[in-house]
Amino acid sequence: MRFAVEKTLKVMADKSVPEFVFIELEGPAFPAQIKESLEYMPFEDLSFLLVYLLDAGTFSSEIAKLPNFIIKQIRESDIIGINKIDSTDMAKVSSIRYMLEAINPDVSIFEFSARDHDEGFGKFIETLVGN
Repeated sequence: MRFAVEKTLKVMADKSVPEFVFIELEGPAFPAQIKESLEYMPFEDLSFLLVYLLDAGTFSSEIAKLPNFIIKQIRESDIIGINKIDSTDMAKVSSIRYMLEAINPDVSIFEFSARDHDEGFGKFIETLVGN
């Protein structure tokens, strides 16, 4: 995965240097390892944010039920977005937030409905663009 991302970024850089690049990792990938390898690429002012997005309706709020790779991804994240809060009761959202903060007390967490483009979603996007 790391080599595919590096190759794609090099091809992009040959054409133009993008202002933002979003890389979506699926499954048991470890973003911090990919971030570490990409930090040495020859791009000026390149910075990274590790963002973890989750669906509040399907995400477990019990640490014991999470696979180790998900716990590691949460621990390595800079920002976490809890999406679909409009279709989930707020007690569950609060429970998820509490669990995320227990795993990574330094992470910035945003609760929102991307579908509704609510205030939380706006703050999430502003944070991404501002970094």
